[in-house]
Amino acid sequence: MKILAKKYLLLSSFLESLLTVTYCLGVGLLMTYLGAHFSQPNQIVASLLLLLLFIVSALITATLVLGYPIYFFLQKDLKTAIQNLILNVVWLTIFIIFIILIFL
Repeated sequence: MKILAKKYLLLSSFLESLLTVTYCLGVGLLMTYLGAHFSQPNQIVASLLLLLLFIVSALITATLVLGYPIYFFLQKDLKTAIQNLILNVVWLTIFIIFIILIFL
């Protein structure tokens, strides 16, 4: 049973990190698309939308990365919460290195 729990934790942290990277890619593509199609945006509206996008992105990525660790913490399973958080950081670091190696 312990091995299954570790595999589940590894898989769930991988999927959380993959969804985070996918979300960041989507936001990057959206910003690139909007920048290419709107050459002279209204500065006030552009600033407002950028700040709102930042806030929404912070909420979404915090939910993706911290969702399970907070859940485990509230269930009084501190060890699993810390393991999940560390695994998320490790997977995100691996994705960053992988992206750098591919595109640079």
